[in-house]
Amino acid sequence: MLVLGVSGMNGGVDLAPDLEILANPLVVGAAGLMFGVEFFADKVPGVDSLSTFVRISASAMLAAGAAGDVSPVMGTATAVMGGSLAATSHFTRAGTRSIINTSPEPFTNCGASNTEDAAVFGGFWVALNSPVLFPVLL
Repeated sequence: MLVLGVSGMNGGVDLAPDLEILANPLVVGAAGLMFGVEFFADKVPGVDSLSTFVRISASAMLAAGAAGDVSPVMGTATAVMGGSLAATSHFTRAGTRSIINTSPEPFTNCGASNTEDAAVFGGFWVALNSPVLFPVLL
């Protein structure tokens, strides 16, 4: 949400009318604050798996908003698909993290977290520059 909101504020991406709220300074500020909290909490074994509810719920709402002005059935289906995609990726991440968290040193956890952060920015870049390739990589 932060990257999309900042990109919308700077004119780097044209947001759909239903997603223009993401470029609101309050939404960008809240997303930035949550990113900051997540960035540091993500480096601590055990704490890194606590954001499940927020990620999945926010993804479902974002998908429903991206669908725009559609029927309630289509909006609900879009929200379910967005939440399911987020749940799949998050539970894969959480499973990987539970294995990484068994190592006694913090370096693998920090390395995994930094790799995930880089993948988000890389994925966003691919989505904007090669929208046909993005679903294949996803």
